[in-house]
Amino acid sequence: MKVANLSSTLTTNNSNYSVSTALKAELENKSKSNNDDPFIIADLREVRKRLEEWRNHLPMVEPYYAVKCNPDPMILKILCAEGIGFDCASQEEIKLILDQGVSPSKIIFANIVKTSVHLQYAKERKVRLMTFDNVDELHKIKIHYPDAEAIIRILIQNTKAQYSLGDKAGAPMSSVGNLLQEARDIGISVVGVSFHVGCRCFDPISYRNALTQAREVFEIGKAHGYQFHTLDIGGGFPGDPKKDGSIAEVARAIKEELHANFAANVRVIAEPGRYLVASAYTLAACVIGRRLKDTWLDGGNTKDRLTEADKKWMYYLNEGLYGCFSRVPSQLIIVKPKILLYNGEFSYRPDCELENQLLEEPRYDSIVWGPTCDTTDCLFKSISLPELEVNDWLVFESMGAYTTSASTVFNGFQKTKLHYINSV
Repeated sequence: MKVANLSSTLTTNNSNYSVSTALKAELENKSKSNNDDPFIIADLREVRKRLEEWRNHLPMVEPYYAVKCNPDPMILKILCAEGIGFDCASQEEIKLILDQGVSPSKIIFANIVKTSVHLQYAKERKVRLMTFDNVDELHKIKIHYPDAEAIIRILIQNTKAQYSLGDKAGAPMSSVGNLLQEARDIGISVVGVSFHVGCRCFDPISYRNALTQAREVFEIGKAHGYQFHTLDIGGGFPGDPKKDGSIAEVARAIKEELHANFAANVRVIAEPGRYLVASAYTLAACVIGRRLKDTWLDGGNTKDRLTEADKKWMYYLNEGLYGCFSRVPSQLIIVKPKILLYNGEFSYRPDCELENQLLEEPRYDSIVWGPTCDTTDCLFKSISLPELEVNDWLVFESMGAYTTSASTVFNGFQKTKLHYINSV
């Protein structure tokens, strides 16, 4: 394998490599040990960079990191040290953050339906801020945590998000008045409003419309005796500047609406997840098997008798839908491979897309499978690739959000290992 002579094993965040150099180093290590397991290069500098960018664009909005997106201990350590808040959805997530020494006041229990046990735990640990969107949840809070500070989550419809959350969470505007009256009647303190425009929403108008609705709810709250002081603008922000573009236009719209419609003393928080961590992970996966698709072999043809146009390759990778790609079918993450190692040659270029790699090689319509025995474990039903060999490698960028956090060990395939760097 023609890679740089880098023998350092990448195990800590003291490895000051570029991502490309780190990929080379790990491939060399694997070649020496005949190891074809997948791996992830986790660039911790990228997390710091994204947080700095957030603070530059939205200094008036406190980030409360969505732990569900990626609870990597190394990432959490960085974010805790930066003093930001955290969006937790369960007892275990709350415990994970509190165990880092974070104050309970820096946590929002942002699950609109909570189990009684988890509510009791939040009360024990003094995590007061939490969301609701229905009457039954209000009564559950009254029973198990009457001193909680509740935030009403409203439904935002007709956004241009690529992954909508409205089917599951959010109170319609028509029910807001009744919910707030019920909260007043049973003595629940409602302190603000939250919304979520949906995941991967890059449309400034969607945020403007959501903030207009939130402003209306502030006024409805006044009519029911509440003086709201907290606004939670949720998540859904662009996660990868290369694929999704900059947050600048969305941030400009948010700032303008906040300035025009909300008092300066209103506390504004957000729940970025993907935005902070997506671009930090680069996943490398090996071709562990291949064959020509059977339907092209009918009539006794052999590989040699197939025309170039007839060939359709099926490739099997050592990562799939039960691992880091579990959210691909829902389009919560969008993945596109690049060639990492081809016929022993290191072929990765961060600035080069798949269609511009290996231009001299013929391309074939291909199917890419994951490693399990499940026939639904298919990453690409049709993708144009050069003819790959077993032990060639593909690379997937921006794999830090909703990947390792949703991975399973189905069929005995273990979770992909991470190697940390601070890129230079």
